[in-house]
Amino acid sequence: MTARAVTLQSHGMTDVGKLREHNEDSFIVEREAGLYVVCDGMGGHAGGEVASGIAVDTISEFIRHQKEGDWPFGHDAEQAEA
Repeated sequence: MTARAVTLQSHGMTDVGKLREHNEDSFIVEREAGLYVVCDGMGGHAGGEVASGIAVDTISEFIRHQKEGDWPFGHDAEQAEA
């Protein structure tokens, strides 16, 4: 079997929808890191936008600043890209 290159394009967008007055969802697209995160703000609950924003920020910071040993699942060379 011949390996084929895959080209990815990404885009991020969110919408308040028809039921809520403000959007509590958060997302981040960091193409360089291969990081795409969407966090649902749980509309209607107090602080939903804060919680989803903290989740996106925390995940992004962890991925961008991780060092050897930070990831609890170890490194699998079979899954790594060259």
